[in-house]
Parts: sequence; structure tokens; C-alpha cells
Amino acid sequence: MITTFDLGFPSSAYVGSCAIAAYIHKDKIYVANAGDCNAVLLRRKADGSFESILLSESFSANEPKE
Repeated sequence: MITTFDLGFPSSAYVGSCAIAAYIHKDKIYVANAGDCNAVLLRRKADGSFESILLSESFSANEPKE
């Protein structure tokens, strides 16, 4: 993957912003995010161990779909 840093724009590799918010209503979780951040839910399983569940997707200017 070629990044903006590779193309000669190093300052773009050091700037940016991100935001994430989660809202719980009854039995649903709503997540909104922008930028390079993720929401993760940690849930205890029946055997006492924990599992992590990714609730969002990171956004990056280096991704072709962006």
C-alpha cells in the first residue's frame, strides 16, 4: 500500500483527528465514528473468560474505499 508519506507529503502522516461515540438504548448499542479509532466491547463469557467484540471500523485516507 502506498501512503501519502511515500508520495512526498510527510506532514499528512502526522495530522488528523478522530471521534467516536456510543449510545446504549434498551438492548441495543449504537456506535458512530470518524477517523482512525475503534470501539471494542469486552464481554465476560460463561466460563469466566473475556472476549472482545469490535463495534466499529477505522477510517483512513490511505484506504482506497475512502
